[in-house]
Amino acid sequence: MVLYATGAIVGSILSPTPLLATLPVTIFVLGMAVCVLPVGELARRHGHQAVFSRIRQFGLPRVC
Repeated sequence: MVLYATGAIVGSILSPTPLLATLPVTIFVLGMAVCVLPVGELARRHGHQAVFSRIRQFGLPRVC
């Protein structure tokens, strides 16, 4: 929750227009939404422990 609040505050300070103030938070939320379904499907097919180990080994951005 702190990430959302600080992201909006920092965005409002750095953005040239108020319309772009929440862009960093929006990108974060959309990125999570895009990654959750594929990772969930992998976990269903291969098991949660195997997928979690693979994500931890290679990092989440490589999985999505």
